[in-house]
Amino acid sequence: MDLMNPNVKLELIFADRIGIVKDVAAMIADHNLNIISMEVQPQNQNSHVYLELEDKGISSDRDGFFTKLKK
Repeated sequence: MDLMNPNVKLELIFADRIGIVKDVAAMIADHNLNIISMEVQPQNQNSHVYLELEDKGISSDRDGFFTKLKK
């Protein structure tokens, strides 16, 4: 974790479906990260999810979150 910048900004692209925001938020919470902002923009058959996450470093698992996203 970069202690000088505990926040991270991401753009995630998923196939658009009902429940995608719930699933993304649950995955973030499972890794003890905090959502600072979230925006979802549907484009064609996809959803572009823009996130800013805060890593307070207290039992957070940023690396585990990124590993799970790659699957």
